[in-house]
Amino acid sequence: MRNLFISLLLLVVCHGVAVRAEVPREQVRVEHAGDLRALAQESRRSGRPILIEVAMDYCPYCARVEDEFLEPMLMTDYDRERVIIRRIELGTTTGLTDFDGRPLTGQAFADRYGVTLVPTVLLLDAHGREVAERLEGLLTPDFYGGYLEAAIDDARGRIRAEPPG
Repeated sequence: MRNLFISLLLLVVCHGVAVRAEVPREQVRVEHAGDLRALAQESRRSGRPILIEVAMDYCPYCARVEDEFLEPMLMTDYDRERVIIRRIELGTTTGLTDFDGRPLTGQAFADRYGVTLVPTVLLLDAHGREVAERLEGLLTPDFYGGYLEAAIDDARGRIRAEPPG
């Protein structure tokens, strides 16, 4: 009887972990960054880095990074609790507010960070400083997830090590 109870308990626990706060795939999209100042406040409050994907519409590599890596991260509490994920689109007039509250274009944002290739994934702190090595392009899809995880872990470590202020 004890073994049956333990087996049932393990089944419930494992099942709960597997479906914990999953969001249906069709409801998941990487949001436009919009207000970087608000994202900075959220980053400061939560201690999470801000991941910005700099992308272009009709870029198949950008779509693949989103479909295979970023959107699956948005589907679970685990990743949403680790990093804030947003997108800045080049070549559009979609409004963007800079960290200081001023209006900004996606191209001006990309120029500031020296982005010349899409997709580029930046990991920023609440001050807009890069806190991990950026990922440019999608040359090694088989290893991209590992590189992305390492960059997020590095960014989180650097943010935790920053003195408050």
